Amino acid sequence: KALLSPVEREGRGLDFRNRAEQALRPRDHDLHGAELELGDEHESRGQRSGAIQPDLDRPADEALHVDIQTDSGHDVECGAGSIHVEDADVIAVMPRTHSLEVEIDTPPTILEEVRDVQREAPADEELDRAKVQVRTDIAFHRESPAQIVAALTEGVAVGDWRRILREMELVAAVNGDDVTRVASEYLFDRNLTAGWFVPDTGVDPDRNGGASRPQPCFLHQPFAERVTLSTLPAGVRAVVLPNPHAPTVTIAGTLAAGGASVTDGRFSVAGMTAAMVDRGTRRRDRLALARELENHGLQLAVEASASSPTMVSFNAQGLSEEFERLASLLFEVLREPSFPGSELDKLREQVMGALARERQETPPQAYAALTRHLYPAGHPLHRRPVDEREREVATLTTDDLSSFHARTYGPASLVLAVVGDVDAERALRVVGETLGGWRGGVAEGSEWPVTPAHGPADTRIHISDRPSADVFLGHAGRLRRGDDDFAAAILANSC
Repeated sequence: KALLSPVEREGRGLDFRNRAEQALRPRDHDLHGAELELGDEHESRGQRSGAIQPDLDRPADEALHVDIQTDSGHDVECGAGSIHVEDADVIAVMPRTHSLEVEIDTPPTILEEVRDVQREAPADEELDRAKVQVRTDIAFHRESPAQIVAALTEGVAVGDWRRILREMELVAAVNGDDVTRVASEYLFDRNLTAGWFVPDTGVDPDRNGGASRPQPCFLHQPFAERVTLSTLPAGVRAVVLPNPHAPTVTIAGTLAAGGASVTDGRFSVAGMTAAMVDRGTRRRDRLALARELENHGLQLAVEASASSPTMVSFNAQGLSEEFERLASLLFEVLREPSFPGSELDKLREQVMGALARERQETPPQAYAALTRHLYPAGHPLHRRPVDEREREVATLTTDDLSSFHARTYGPASLVLAVVGDVDAERALRVVGETLGGWRGGVAEGSEWPVTPAHGPADTRIHISDRPSADVFLGHAGRLRRGDDDFAAAILANSC
């Protein structure tokens, strides 16, 4: 804990009792600045050569501020401290200036100071000053019963309440090599967040002598440049976003295989097909597939939602080291379902149970009645009565599901995204190789019946022994997700 803190007079501990006076003083809000956060569990560091220079004439209660001299010659006030987040800390470095004429370029300067610590251990004198400040901080946060209780609670949360009894000893034992090692391990660019606050002063820069305002500092590659778009063979559209912050990976995407792709009016086929694809493939039965996923900590789901009738969505996730296995299992499920009859019987029983419960629930009954008034029969958003859906589910066969799958599931409409600790080029190569030879699918969904204009209507459904009531209001819309006005309509509906 010896990073980015100023020097205190004669190496004595800070007078934290003066912090209360400082906190009660009016703050100057005519400041603008940047805040940098560098995880992990470090708090302060003493004087080093370079741009950060301590002001030894400041009173003790302002000792967390130092001045950074910018190239323009202006002083930029800079404070450093830690923000407690559970059992780890975040270092916050906050340069501030009173002048809108100053272009704050201190983040690179501060990062250079961090790199100095990574390259060379602080001097013993410097480290001793930092340690006495941290130990003093700990001591003054163990004075009242409330502070002791808070410390004990934190100790229990991190797994060992006895640690609080040794904190002073642990800090005293830190040496310069420890500081360098920890700085190198945790304080790197991918752990950095830079935020800017620029107050709106109401002053037009063009009427103020053309003074420029601070601009954000892009310490990371812009988002658009980190995304890789590609069209793979057979029309698959893929996007990859590397995210090295955690050793995980997620594959998510859609297929045009929802209810809108049904051609004979049996809309239950789409949902039943999606629910069956992970219940066994040509290579593994349901239990073998579940065991393979569980053995490697992988999760996989395929779903057809009635609220999104054009698509089937899928999602698979696990550790990035399992990416090849994850992609292989996902596309095995999508490409090669076996539709075992025994699994269809189990699924049918579950769906029939859900439909029986729906009969007694007011929200789905009210919503279904509204859709039947708004959308004509044959429209995928038209929710048929429960008894009609029950009859349809009872008659579905594995051949019905297999035929629908063969017609609609395929790369022609496949869109997928890969996000995680993976290299974009490697991810695209793995996906392309895994999909090799897969053909079919529908590039576009079926045409929907035209939604006619309707006058006012009032439908009431009586359900015995239900003291609650649900009311749904709405009118038909003709917008599709790809229409220019769709986003504006969603926003208007939320206002």
